[in-house]
Amino acid sequence: KAYEDKLYEHWQSETNTKLHVLLKQSLLNRVDASATNPESTVNFDPNLTTHDEMFETNCQYEVNFAPELEEIIMESKYMEQLGFQIPQLARNVALQEQKFLRYTTGLRNMLNRYQKLMTSLNTAESKLMVDHIQE
Repeated sequence: KAYEDKLYEHWQSETNTKLHVLLKQSLLNRVDASATNPESTVNFDPNLTTHDEMFETNCQYEVNFAPELEEIIMESKYMEQLGFQIPQLARNVALQEQKFLRYTTGLRNMLNRYQKLMTSLNTAESKLMVDHIQE
């Protein structure tokens, strides 16, 4: 029983710490498709992104929904089913699971359409459309 309590307390503190960090992360990452390292991502910040960076042909975007969030959601559900008290933040995140999944799926679909559209434009078209693309 003491081991279970210790493990539970560790899970509680780890979950709170992880959630605070994960929920503050940017949901959108810019990926340089021409980079040799597939892990070369840059957090998206619209205030710091220059016009040229925004419309590079080799620049793509990806949804940054951490798998750890999904893991915490599942753990929280199981812990609650076992009768453990779960942290309020973890409970709130778990209750919003469907909303998170719906938003990330919608964002992924929108990014796929955007990337297909951007790759279909030639240089002249993209220069003509730059103002509309920025909006």
